[in-house]
Amino acid sequence: MPTPLKPNLRGLMKLALPLSGAMASQAVINMVDTALVGNLGGLALASVSIGSYLAFILVAIPVGFAIGMQSLMSRHKDAEDYNHWLMAGVTLSVTLSLLLTIIGDLYSYTAIELYVADDRMSGVAQTYFDWRLLSIPGIALSLAIRSYWASQHQAWHYSKLLIATHISNVPISYALIYGFGPIEAMGAAGAGLGTTISIYLGFALQLYTLPRGLFWNNMRLIPVSLSYWPCMVRTALPGAIQQLAFALHLAMLLWIVTALGATALAASFTVLNLGLVILLPLMGLAQATSSLVAQTYIQHPRNAWRWSKLALMSAIASGLASLFLASLLDQIFLPWILVNREIITMAATALPVYAFALVFDSLIQIASRSLVATQQAKKAAIINIFAQWGLLLPITAWLVPIYGFMAIWWLQVIYRLVLGFGLWAYWYWHARMLQLKKI
Repeated sequence: MPTPLKPNLRGLMKLALPLSGAMASQAVINMVDTALVGNLGGLALASVSIGSYLAFILVAIPVGFAIGMQSLMSRHKDAEDYNHWLMAGVTLSVTLSLLLTIIGDLYSYTAIELYVADDRMSGVAQTYFDWRLLSIPGIALSLAIRSYWASQHQAWHYSKLLIATHISNVPISYALIYGFGPIEAMGAAGAGLGTTISIYLGFALQLYTLPRGLFWNNMRLIPVSLSYWPCMVRTALPGAIQQLAFALHLAMLLWIVTALGATALAASFTVLNLGLVILLPLMGLAQATSSLVAQTYIQHPRNAWRWSKLALMSAIASGLASLFLASLLDQIFLPWILVNREIITMAATALPVYAFALVFDSLIQIASRSLVATQQAKKAAIINIFAQWGLLLPITAWLVPIYGFMAIWWLQVIYRLVLGFGLWAYWYWHARMLQLKKI
């Protein structure tokens, strides 16, 4: 289906809503896992938070590559060598995921020990992480398939399958955590195994529903597709580094929080997980924008700018609605997923502030993905990484021990406000340069 040349809300939402829906489903499942593990107590929740964010660091690299892969496949969707690009993405994803799995296995114990505030946490965190580590190849392959469906403007198909597989995670994880029939209770580690099982079930379902022969008939293209790796790496590497830096900065943020104790760590993990409800739908909009900008910026640079502006207004509206709901429902919703009153109080205080910060993330996400789509990924990555590691983390490490838990979240507001307007100003300037070159 051809992309409409004139930017319009219907064209944007036709691509963005399925991607947003699929990502929101992941956030909902994260909340369900938080609720299930939260009933085991603060130590279990803090242990899972450690294992979860270490897994998030490793997954960030294939996620970043998938962003660049999607832009490339959108640009070449009508080219004769499209299948070569597809198989290059698949083989590169598999190779990366296997390397990351080996690295995670070698260094997980050392990494977990950096976060342990209580000796009882290390064993639970390690077991949970070990199960999550096995899911990385499945995640990487699913991301490669997502790039295919997005480039073909059939994101709804992918999203329906993904939502179904995420829903399957609920009974699987529940049975493994608490036990069911002959299945013995595994505790918090059961959440890691349940997530891994559901990911591979989802991948099998996605593979089954691909157009007949698309995957298996193109296996013969693998040797030739390896020659596409250099171009794919050059395009996708800045995004992968940016995603890795983002994941590492969250892990470093949680490490700073460990100085405040296991309760503060569990509350921070809960707030960050709930923040995904706001952030992941926004990332769906950003991914749609990336595809639309990639397909229009060469021939119609003015329309590329208009697509991004339309996406920004939609994302801000979504963020404001989420902020309103977070402020209204936090005291009602949090007791459903947590049992510790101190964690509930801390999370309820921080959540509206973090939701406010994520409104400004609209500027960051839309501008960054638009820059990636117009071959400015390296500069976007440099700006984001410097803001996270050169400004946010040093200031957080300085002020949090002095001003306490809430300083974390107010600093998030200031950071996203400054970075968001800075990135958007740069994207505006770059879009103007593209239009002048076309003229």
